[in-house]
Amino acid sequence: MILTEGIFHFLNPKEAQAVVAHELGHVVNRDFIVIMIASTLVQILYEIYTALIHARGKKSGGAKLIALIAYALYIIGIYLLYYLSRTREYLADEFSAKITKPSDLSNALIKIAYGIVIAEDDDRSKRLLQSTRHLGIIDVKNAKHYGIISYITHNDPNVLSEIMVFDKVNPWAKLAELTSTHPLTGNRIDHLSDISKAQGRPFLFDIDSAIERMKINKGKLWGSFLFGLLILLLPYLFALYALFFLPIMFVPAAFALGLILQLLYKFPGGNNTETTVLEQMRNPYASPIRGKPIVLSGQVIGRGVPGFIFGEDMMYQDSTGLVLLNYSSAFGFIGNIIFALKKIKTLFGIPSRAAGWFYRGIGSMISLKYIQTEQGKVKSHPILWASLLPIILIIISLYLYAVSGGYL
Repeated sequence: MILTEGIFHFLNPKEAQAVVAHELGHVVNRDFIVIMIASTLVQILYEIYTALIHARGKKSGGAKLIALIAYALYIIGIYLLYYLSRTREYLADEFSAKITKPSDLSNALIKIAYGIVIAEDDDRSKRLLQSTRHLGIIDVKNAKHYGIISYITHNDPNVLSEIMVFDKVNPWAKLAELTSTHPLTGNRIDHLSDISKAQGRPFLFDIDSAIERMKINKGKLWGSFLFGLLILLLPYLFALYALFFLPIMFVPAAFALGLILQLLYKFPGGNNTETTVLEQMRNPYASPIRGKPIVLSGQVIGRGVPGFIFGEDMMYQDSTGLVLLNYSSAFGFIGNIIFALKKIKTLFGIPSRAAGWFYRGIGSMISLKYIQTEQGKVKSHPILWASLLPIILIIISLYLYAVSGGYL
């Protein structure tokens, strides 16, 4: 067991004890043995696939069939492994809650997330966080999101509970959790809340009460989710239709049509609504693929990844909190680097208005449209580069049509 400096810097002694108890819970529950055995079985399936997929000879057909079955089982096994990992995290949380207090662990989870957000990253720390993502008490990807939340709410339990409603009720959150080694933090805190109630102990966060206050419309949630899934599948559905019912040359154009409809859905038009970070974070109907046009008033306070000088993304602060701004140069990757090196610092600490599309999945961010300051407007072009692939595919279809002599 390794304890980082941040544990002692951000947590009080009781919260640190709760974290240690959680990790001891993994030892007591023999999780390292369980996960190792499960991982080995999944890896064996992949080895079978790689050994047989390139088989040749008279019996190669049967070998390749076995390889494909093994690969399908491998994919299923990966998701089962994620599920197993999340289950073991819940069990470790339960162990910690029994040895210490559920409230201490819940507070620790939020404070650790905040510490990850404000700590400057260098190449070594980023590599370490990524390589040990499945070993820590919290998933780094989810942690950064909740670190921002803790800043927004100033740890106000009622507001924080309303923000965490998204994790419990939104179908996009449930889908995102499938590929996570840890449960979403909102779900873990909700689980700790249930344990605390069973123990008769006080607990700061009450997500169930927040759901009642917010009067969640499940029909709206699931309707939006299912329509969003359809939008994600459109390019493939259109391409399949073209493959079976149209000349083969139109398949790229059909796929491109689906991508264009995706763009129209992802970046809706209309006026950008004046709002706040907190208001958007409390919206349980937010989506990772359907942007909401908004405009914020505040200032850029730093880079999206502290200490990473080549990062073009920014942290934006309004009167209620922080959000990540995703900048996209009209000149692509090179333009992003130039912006990161030359322009981004000139925006720090200057009153501004930031317009773009707000998204929320495991994390939250704004795909930037522009930042307006007294010195002028800095434009971002997220739609431009997203439009490049469909344009190329349409050109390919037109070329194939031309070389075929227009024969259908």
